Amino acid sequence: MHHSKENSREKPMPYAIFSVADQFFGLSALYVREIFVIPNVTSVPNREAHIRGLINLRGKIVVLIDFRQYIGLQPHSDAFPNNPTSKEMVIVCDLGYGLCAFTVDEVVAIETIIESHIESSETSNVQERFLLKGNIARREKSGNIVVLLEPEALTEAFFQSTEKAS
Repeated sequence: MHHSKENSREKPMPYAIFSVADQFFGLSALYVREIFVIPNVTSVPNREAHIRGLINLRGKIVVLIDFRQYIGLQPHSDAFPNNPTSKEMVIVCDLGYGLCAFTVDEVVAIETIIESHIESSETSNVQERFLLKGNIARREKSGNIVVLLEPEALTEAFFQSTEKAS
């Protein structure tokens, strides 16, 4: 039984790796439904700053969160569609309670991370700010540190924001 636990720790898990302000983040690819360039966004009056607006996803209205602002950073100065050379993208996720969408500076890759390569982060400030389970991993090829987002915490925070937007 102990032997199978060790093997499960070596199981590669796919993650969507994206960047925001030169920081790499990862979200389990099991939750990611789509990745695309920012479409037309409908503005929402009296919204929180991190709510970018609403998008029409094949007939479904989905709230679009600006991930930069959500984690306390300034909005991207050359954000798409103002700058067509921007690499800014939308990641649509199904986190179990419905669809959510958020903008990121760039989607880098879908990469596998071996569970045994995930380490606990000791920094509680980082955990709170980035909605972590406290985990980080190092990208195998580049060596970059990736902050792994906790889907459950992201879901709770996201849907609290969307209730205020609707």
